[in-house]
Amino acid sequence: MSIFDSPMLDSYKHQCVLLERQRVSDGQGGSKTVWVDGMEFTMIFSEDTSTEALIAEQEGFTSTYHAAVSRNMDIHFHDAIRRMSDGKIFRVTKDGDDDKTPATSSMDMKHLVLERWELPSSD
Repeated sequence: MSIFDSPMLDSYKHQCVLLERQRVSDGQGGSKTVWVDGMEFTMIFSEDTSTEALIAEQEGFTSTYHAAVSRNMDIHFHDAIRRMSDGKIFRVTKDGDDDKTPATSSMDMKHLVLERWELPSSD
C-alpha cells in the first residue's frame, strides 16, 4: 500500500499541477515567458515549523515546506508547482532524487523541499 492511499494522511494530501515554462512570441519580434499547466498529481505537504525555519522566516526568508510524491515522479530542482486548492505557487529547492525509498520498498515515496514562490513576471 502506498502512503498516498492511507486515509491517515488525507488532510495533508493536495492535488497539484506542475507548471511548465514556455517562451512565446510577444508579437513584436521578441518573446515572453508564459507558464502553462502540465501534469496533475497528488502531493503530501507539511510546512516546516521548526525553530530554525521560523527564525529564518522572520529574517525575510520564504516559507519552507516538506512534501512527498511518488518516487517515480519526474520533478526537478527549481520546478514550479501550483497547489490547486488555493492557487499558491511553490518552487522545488531539493528534488528528492537522493532521498527516496528504494524500488524494493512497498512505501512509494520521494521527499522534496519546497519554498513559497511567485512566478516571475512575463513582461
